[in-house]
Amino acid sequence: MAEDKSEQLKQIIPMMRRGVAKSLAKRPLTGTAIPPLVEGGVPSWWHAPLDASGVVADGRQAGARRAPVLFELHGGGFALGDPRKNDALRTWIARRWGVHAVGVGYRLTPENPFPAAIDDVIGVLDHFAENAERYGVDPDAFYLMGCSAGANLALACAFRLQLRTSLRFRIRGILLHYPFLDAATKPEDLDVRSEDLPVEMMGAFNSWYVDGRDPKDPLISPVFASDAQLAALPRVIQYPVDGDALAPSAQTLHERLGAVGADCALHLVEGAYHGYLEDAANLQVYQDTSLPETVAARPAFFDQTAARIYAQSLDELLGAPQEDIPFRPQQAAEDAARFARGGGADDPAGGDASAAAGAPAAPADGAAPGAAGEMGGRR
Repeated sequence: MAEDKSEQLKQIIPMMRRGVAKSLAKRPLTGTAIPPLVEGGVPSWWHAPLDASGVVADGRQAGARRAPVLFELHGGGFALGDPRKNDALRTWIARRWGVHAVGVGYRLTPENPFPAAIDDVIGVLDHFAENAERYGVDPDAFYLMGCSAGANLALACAFRLQLRTSLRFRIRGILLHYPFLDAATKPEDLDVRSEDLPVEMMGAFNSWYVDGRDPKDPLISPVFASDAQLAALPRVIQYPVDGDALAPSAQTLHERLGAVGADCALHLVEGAYHGYLEDAANLQVYQDTSLPETVAARPAFFDQTAARIYAQSLDELLGAPQEDIPFRPQQAAEDAARFARGGGADDPAGGDASAAAGAPAAPADGAAPGAAGEMGGRR
């Protein structure tokens, strides 16, 4: 019966992806596309900070400042999600903190089960490290932020990278929002609320990603990592949602990190639901793709909670902002278009998001070779 349900859900995944893509097509993007690094891969999106003159920085210019990089890993149960969805969010991040923000594209299940997504994320990290001068990034200051499945990938990549004998970059911190950490526990054994994912879909996502492998593998379920793996992590900050079925595993991970002396923090978010941050990051997509009864079951003003948590959590990860500009979900796309032109949030609108043409183009010769030392090598 479970297999039949999984197959039925598999048939609707393409339709759900098309719905998101149709909604995304309504607005131009402010980021710069980074072509896929592997055959059949997914583009990533690069958002550069402003330089001292208030112009979108081009790291390839002589004397350009090397800035930290935040790599944002979207959620979606490894089967859904699109890095383009958080375009406005990343432009805001680049402006507020003066960092590069990269929306990482990775291949999805059921077509590409574990470990394809991990391979893709690490490939993007390698690409930016190996082309640091061209992008103007500081490879000694990489940060990871992931939501749900993206949070899982952030930890899994950190564990995988521990196997390397040397690295061209350093991950300074990892920020996890409502993280998915345990694929071994059956969703029907969790306390799932009506405003969160249906149990059947959670089970399908798990089975598609695990694809017959050991679900307790730490690269699949980070909560089962060894003490040595946990102790070797950089700072880990978690923001689980109060009442979310996945919150207990976040608490377990936090306690285990603390027990081995790791640098960690956990903040339980109230008045939210699983997925609220990415919904607030693009309310157009949320409204276009959500059923009325789903919206009605969710907390009112969740977008205001999201705006507060985005600022609070990223301040904690990246430090004090360069400009104290709030994230405004109701007008995020308009703000992003202004930021991409070097304007402020309250400047006259004028033009459109395509004016982000001021952003530097991705280096044409930037497809870097696989980094030596990776267990099993790159594809």
